[in-house]
Amino acid sequence: MDIRWSFVILAVVAAVKCSEPGCDHGWFLYNDKCYSFSYDKATWNEAVDRCRKVDAHLADIDDHGENEFISEFVKDNFPASNQYVYFGMSDRREEGKWVNEHTGGHPWYTNWNAGEPNGTPQDTQDCVALIIASGKWDDVRCNNHFRYICERRVHRWA
Repeated sequence: MDIRWSFVILAVVAAVKCSEPGCDHGWFLYNDKCYSFSYDKATWNEAVDRCRKVDAHLADIDDHGENEFISEFVKDNFPASNQYVYFGMSDRREEGKWVNEHTGGHPWYTNWNAGEPNGTPQDTQDCVALIIASGKWDDVRCNNHFRYICERRVHRWA
């Protein structure tokens, strides 16, 4: 093969590879989003800040498939002793009005555990966490220390 053709083939392969979406090391790809699953624990506000520091936000769970992806990952990778993991939904702004913190919009999809949400204005269960064992959601106090999930858009390598 002529050396010029080798360079052309290499350039085409590199161009195709560089145009594929991708996530940074330690982030996991699902449907054009990258996820980072914390191994440390934080309050909900601390988790929001930590996600922002890596140009991300607490994850929005938009549909059943995304809930399953996140649920299966945490079941497989977090010890059974850790019961909950935070994601980005709360009613901190207005009791009973659940919103995705990143967008401020009402969630299209929910997966509440039976009897949830059950917080009251006096009880202050204003943040939402995924129950690792079931993949269902629970409203919890925001000052609990749980693991958390950050989300950001996938990189489009140019």
